[in-house]
Amino acid sequence: MTSPVAKIRGAAKVLALLLVMATMLGARALEGSAEAGVQISNRAEATYVDATGASYATVSPTIVVTVLAVATVVVTPDETASSDTVAPHDQVTRLFRVCNTGNNADTFSISRFDLTAPATLSALYFDNDASAGVNDGDTLIAQNQTASPQLPPRGCMGVLAVINTNDIAAKSLLTLTLTARSNATNAVNGRGQDVGTIINAVGLGARLTDPADPNHGPSKLINGLAQTVVSRAGEFTYVIAFKNSGDTAARNVLVQDHLPSAIEYLPGSLQLNERSLSDALDNDEGSVQGGDIKIQLSRVNPGESFRISFRARLTSGAPAGTGLMNTATLSADNAPQVVSTRATAIIDPFGVVFAGRGGSATPIAGARVEIVTDQNNENLLPLPSDSGFAPNQKNENPFVSDAQGHFSFVPGTNAVSTNYFMKASANGYMDRLLQLSLRPTQSDLFSVTVHALDNQPLAAAGGFDLVHEDVSLADLAALVLNVPMFEPAGLQIIKSTDRAQAEIGDIVTYRIEVHNPTSASVKDVVISDRLPTSFHYADGSARLSLAAGSEEIIQPQINDGELQFHIAEIPHGATAKLLYRVLIGANALEGDQANTAVASGLFLSGERTTSAVARAVVRVSAGVFSTRQVIVGRVFVDTNANNQFDQGDRPMPGVRLYLSNGQSVITDSAGMYNFPSLGDGPQVISLDPVSVPPGYALTDSGRESGKGWTRLLRTPVGGGALLRQNFALKKSASSQSAEGSKVELTQSASTLSPSAQSNTQRADSAPKAPGTYELTATETVETVPPAEVRIISPAPNSVSMSPGAQIEARTALDWTVKLEVNGEQISNKNIGVRSLDHKNQVATFTFVGINLKPGANKVRCTAVGPDGAAGKSQEIMVMGRGPAKRLQIVSDRSEVQSGGNDSTIVRVKAFDQWNNPAIDGQVGVETSLGQLLRFNDKSPAQTPQSAALMKPTERPNASSVQLIVQFENGEAALKLLGSGTPGEARIHAQTGEIEAEDRIRITSEMRRPILVGFAEMSFGNSIPEVALRNEHGNYRSRLSFFYSGRFFGNNMLTLSYDSQRPINRTAGRDRLFQLDPLERVYPLFGDSSTRFEAAPSNSKVYARIDHRRLCAQAYRGQGAH
Repeated sequence: MTSPVAKIRGAAKVLALLLVMATMLGARALEGSAEAGVQISNRAEATYVDATGASYATVSPTIVVTVLAVATVVVTPDETASSDTVAPHDQVTRLFRVCNTGNNADTFSISRFDLTAPATLSALYFDNDASAGVNDGDTLIAQNQTASPQLPPRGCMGVLAVINTNDIAAKSLLTLTLTARSNATNAVNGRGQDVGTIINAVGLGARLTDPADPNHGPSKLINGLAQTVVSRAGEFTYVIAFKNSGDTAARNVLVQDHLPSAIEYLPGSLQLNERSLSDALDNDEGSVQGGDIKIQLSRVNPGESFRISFRARLTSGAPAGTGLMNTATLSADNAPQVVSTRATAIIDPFGVVFAGRGGSATPIAGARVEIVTDQNNENLLPLPSDSGFAPNQKNENPFVSDAQGHFSFVPGTNAVSTNYFMKASANGYMDRLLQLSLRPTQSDLFSVTVHALDNQPLAAAGGFDLVHEDVSLADLAALVLNVPMFEPAGLQIIKSTDRAQAEIGDIVTYRIEVHNPTSASVKDVVISDRLPTSFHYADGSARLSLAAGSEEIIQPQINDGELQFHIAEIPHGATAKLLYRVLIGANALEGDQANTAVASGLFLSGERTTSAVARAVVRVSAGVFSTRQVIVGRVFVDTNANNQFDQGDRPMPGVRLYLSNGQSVITDSAGMYNFPSLGDGPQVISLDPVSVPPGYALTDSGRESGKGWTRLLRTPVGGGALLRQNFALKKSASSQSAEGSKVELTQSASTLSPSAQSNTQRADSAPKAPGTYELTATETVETVPPAEVRIISPAPNSVSMSPGAQIEARTALDWTVKLEVNGEQISNKNIGVRSLDHKNQVATFTFVGINLKPGANKVRCTAVGPDGAAGKSQEIMVMGRGPAKRLQIVSDRSEVQSGGNDSTIVRVKAFDQWNNPAIDGQVGVETSLGQLLRFNDKSPAQTPQSAALMKPTERPNASSVQLIVQFENGEAALKLLGSGTPGEARIHAQTGEIEAEDRIRITSEMRRPILVGFAEMSFGNSIPEVALRNEHGNYRSRLSFFYSGRFFGNNMLTLSYDSQRPINRTAGRDRLFQLDPLERVYPLFGDSSTRFEAAPSNSKVYARIDHRRLCAQAYRGQGAH
């Protein structure tokens, strides 16, 4: 049975339990969704039934609880380790979350924001649209001022923190802490606040680099190379490649490439990772606008690579040799701007040597171009070897232009401005000397300013138009420019006449040739020809022929005695030939009458060219109204003794005849002679016995006068007549027998022996035509081991004399030869002869027609086996002949005797700049005294012995003192024939602008004395000489003689006197040792005899004494010399 006390205790426990349960219910109500201000009522009720079953009930007092306002906020995240990665120099946005954990609607504000320096806070925003990114709907937060939107209990709001990382150190931590505080004012706990933390690791950031090397910037290549040569006609491909080698993604990457103005983009060629992009501004990544290429990528993740490619081509703007550098610029929001590597397009790196007046259509092959460091052309500029561009890949200096006139030089890298000089030379053109002022610009590029030191025009930059100012070229990768060359002269003119002597009333034909030696046509050509007084153009007589065209009539314009012939155009290299006639009028002046002609025209460039003045001289005489006399005749062997020259008689060439005034003539190959113009009065002519071959004598015709060597010629009227005097010779019996034996000896000597004939036949049996020959060797030659080669000819360091060199190489039988000249292989088509010698087991190959450049040429022969394998090689240097730079005159003798019987050989030698025989050309040679003859010309001074056996042959007149001769192997040879009088012959040679001079002494002829003269006296009232000379009186006398011979030992005396000559015959023009201008004549009488003047004087007396090289000369009226 339970005690009452125990029951009471049990009831109390039950009651207490019920109270606790009631209290717990109140607390649970408080923890529910009840907001601030809500009242919670709570009471406890208890019942109890005791053991007897009696029930007890009780109710506690009601407890009313009012819920107070509580303000709390929670900020997340609250990190203790890195949750993300940022990069230096980046701007990032981080999201904090602030939640209202109170029981009352509340707002909050940001009371504090801290971050790791040097990073800075850019801005704070309420993320109103919960996008986790800043946009226009977000509210900018000012700390401790801007309240957030009201949040219900358990409501949250994002806060965006925009951070600039600045120079924060890589591999550090960036810690962001944000403190948010409630704005409630009646909260039981005051203004609650919380702190959130974000931790980010600082990485290396986004890095745009070369895909293959993170230590280099993005790459840009052209045709797969950093630098390449491009041509104007071709296309080329650019490739830009990059990779994000950083540890953060690159955002909003922009790749921009602005092409140089000389390069244009090829539409539709843009690709990204082999995927085509459009050129328009559309939704894809690429666009091309006005040469500006852009690729935009929103994100490039770490390790991601991109390849951008497009094609391009050149415009016509940049000069040849220009290096066009191009780079691409890459930028991103979170990465510094970088520039790609350079891609350099080098435009056709060659210059052109061209004919300036012909433009680009006339390149000059074989021009020598060199770069020197001084204006004196002494020091060649050394260039880095094997670093050039075509055609001068070896970068040689000097260089000879190729078939297209191309050349190229690449100077060494030099960061200092400097001056060089360029010299260019070519056959037929004037040398060029240019000053080059170089200045470095971009990497490995330079600019150059070209100044013409020779005052000739230059070519415009990148073109062929001629300019007369300095030319500047920028950003060159090679030292190239277009070099115009100019001929020494523009139009060339020659004027001649069909007769050198004419009379009043005669018709004279003039011939004018205008040659255009340049490489360009000349248009609007005008030939201006001024005629002498009373020379009248024969209307309708002018004929014009151009090049090989037919003749056509041309009518000149006549302005004040000047004829003007208009020709529309003379093509390059063509010659216009003009023929016209003039009538010599009654008022024409006697003597030498010259008319001049000059040609002018325009090149296509507008440049005017004017030729030199050409002159043609006609000596005008009064004709039948004058008293001049002519002597003609012949010296011959009179075989039939009839004293007449007829069939069977032989001419006697090389015989001299003298007049009493010292004039002499040597008979031509037909034995003929003439004195074309002599004064009035008697004439005495004498045969020089010294010049008559031994064994010959004059025929006397049975008269006493015929036994003398002298003849007197006189006309009844004293002048104005044609005089004829023949000299007939006869031969003694002894001389006939001697000549017969000589002929027999000659005939026997001319018969070849059988052995000699067989030797000649064997010599002629050698193969002449190109081909392969297997010969039986008659000699033993050195054996050449297999795989070796021998260069037989030319000899090392020798000079190749022929235009097309011949190279002979020998190797073992069954082996062949590969020939290289200056690094270029010579085709086997140049093998003229292959000789296979089975006896000596060798094969000989003769290469022909090999072109060598002027100067040193490297010749390399390599043996080639039957299987094509290369064997050993042999190299030699062979000198090629260059253009003439120096002339030298060499004579066999320094002295010759006067009189026309003595001569010497004169050799003109041309040397190039290497002092080797120069390339063969033409040279003009003239002499101030004596006569120059070619070797194929018959000398007018035949020795008497040989002259007596000569048959009559036609020979051109050899009276000219100037000849144009052809060099052969760099040498031209002529014969100088002694003049009629002693003196000093100045030999002058010229080719182009190169001249040389030499002197040869012409001494007195040491001969037996000769005296020719006469004395006469006339009486009467009608003496012809008195009337002819407009004198008065009935008495007249004259003494005239010429003497030449030894005088007191080895001295030679030459003396002449003519009493008829006045002291000042041609007043104001008297000169000692000059022909009387009234007796200057021309050979117009059908023979080619040669005349000399032993006593040239315009006065009465001529005297000369020669003692070795010393002489004393005098004539009356001028004193002694």
